[in-house]
Amino acid sequence: METLIYSLTGVLLTFVLTLAILNLSPLKFGGLLAFFTLVVFTFLSPFLSYLFLVVAKPVIDSLYRFYIGPLKITHVFSVYATVIWTFFLAFRRRITPPFISLDVVQPLFVLPALFSLLFIPNLGGLGLFFMLISGLGFYYMMRELPEERRRYFETAYLLSGVFPASAGLLGLAGVVPDAFHSFAFPRLRAVYYDATAFGFELVPPFIVLISRLGRRFSIPEFAYLLLILFLLYKTYTRSLWLGVFTVIFVSSLWRSREVKHRWAYVLVLMAITLISLLFWKEISLRFSQNAFGTDPESFNGRMMIWKKLFSSYASLPFLHKFFGIITTGYVPASHNVFVSFLTIWGVLGFSVFLVWLVCVFRLLLGYRGSYSHMLVSTVIFLLLSGMTSDSFFYPNFQWFVMGVLGLAAGDHIRTMRSGEKPRRFRP
Repeated sequence: METLIYSLTGVLLTFVLTLAILNLSPLKFGGLLAFFTLVVFTFLSPFLSYLFLVVAKPVIDSLYRFYIGPLKITHVFSVYATVIWTFFLAFRRRITPPFISLDVVQPLFVLPALFSLLFIPNLGGLGLFFMLISGLGFYYMMRELPEERRRYFETAYLLSGVFPASAGLLGLAGVVPDAFHSFAFPRLRAVYYDATAFGFELVPPFIVLISRLGRRFSIPEFAYLLLILFLLYKTYTRSLWLGVFTVIFVSSLWRSREVKHRWAYVLVLMAITLISLLFWKEISLRFSQNAFGTDPESFNGRMMIWKKLFSSYASLPFLHKFFGIITTGYVPASHNVFVSFLTIWGVLGFSVFLVWLVCVFRLLLGYRGSYSHMLVSTVIFLLLSGMTSDSFFYPNFQWFVMGVLGLAAGDHIRTMRSGEKPRRFRP
């Protein structure tokens, strides 16, 4: 089957490139050649394509103003992500037993995604579809990943932070134009469309760094972590602040045979405390004075958005409540993952998300292995940031969440397969 796939791909590629050479300008031909090279690369190695996607995504996200036809380039990469894991599942690997509850529940996200297309049969519905499923299959890809290739996952996410961190530094230095957008505070967004989006480019490398720090202390990685922490502070995104502090606090209390340098977590906690003391006035204003008002940046503004969404959802006909606001053909922003699933995708979407969360917690509580710290940190960020932002719907963060879940599940399943009794979660 694989030989047939490669043969057909080669024939198609040869045919298209021949037409391109005869009919296209050199620039267009170069772009087409690059695209087809990427497609063939996907067929040959979905995992390497995933690593490429992870490293390249922050660069692509900075080009959010560019379109390829009717689609933003960022949307094109979400489609490409789906192609990678679809090809992996269809042709490259079967899912090996034993199975856990998360293996079964994971595909249920396809249901609200399909209804998004059914009720909004245009580019808006297509965007909602890929917003829900672009990272879905990366769970299975990481679950089946051989042990010797798992270290590349961490390396890719460390590299993914280099571009946004560099852009953030250049923004602070005044080299990048329009690097801040201001409401009550000048919030650093670097080359991205807003500060929260910039912050979520840095969250995956932050989680990887904080997890690696306890296993092996490295001065360059420690400096990289401190830089990311400072840049996250400059976004003035409260949900990210809360997630960072909670992850570091939990890490400082972590007890595990894999964590050999817990003192490093205490050192980071001291650095966070120092930053808090130096910038206490700004931090307290962000949580107090800016909490009130009607602008979307304030807590009060967020609550007004949620109230309006709940009001729109309550006014739906009874049967439409099962599918949510997508039945109206218009989907507003919610700035809350839980509110989004309930109001936008209705009872169906909220039920799928809740069942999925229960399965995530079952894995978290039943697993105590090499990726337990990364898993706990990721779930903390997912829940806390999801309270006031659309964290789950940022593609790069969703891919990371699914990847970490897959790594932890695969490690847990290998333990089950070996007959060893899984160790229970104990922070």
